[in-house]
Amino acid sequence: MRRLIAAPIALAVFMLSGVSVAASQPQRIALQFPPSIPFACFTANGDLLFEGTVTAVVNNEYITIFEDTPTSFRATITGHLVIMYTNSSNGKSLTANVSGPGFNSFRDGTFISISTGLNGSNTIHAGRLVFKIDPNGVATFTAVGHTLLDVCAALA
Repeated sequence: MRRLIAAPIALAVFMLSGVSVAASQPQRIALQFPPSIPFACFTANGDLLFEGTVTAVVNNEYITIFEDTPTSFRATITGHLVIMYTNSSNGKSLTANVSGPGFNSFRDGTFISISTGLNGSNTIHAGRLVFKIDPNGVATFTAVGHTLLDVCAALA
């Protein structure tokens, strides 16, 4: 989730930051995790199990953007991010280091986000995650590695 959240946020920051399209030097920008992000857990048949929030405990990540051409870029997300998941129903919480790192690129109409290391969503995952959107809008997701923790099961 961290990288899946960070990639669109990073893209939005890039687009809204006023970074010059013609800039040749990398741009380093602090990533600000929102005050809280809602999440939900579901049963195997799709019923809502519970809703919760994700908040940052340590928020010290940066995105470095490398503009290859006016229509393509590469970016790295590095630093330290520790988040806390909280079940809003029972108050249970857990804390996880999800510092990644992550690598994003946009070339020829294709957006690719690659996360390595520790990543968080409804599971804490160790390994490589690849999220890709091709020029036709077709999205693919590939995970290589293993799940360290099922957040929903731990907080239920």
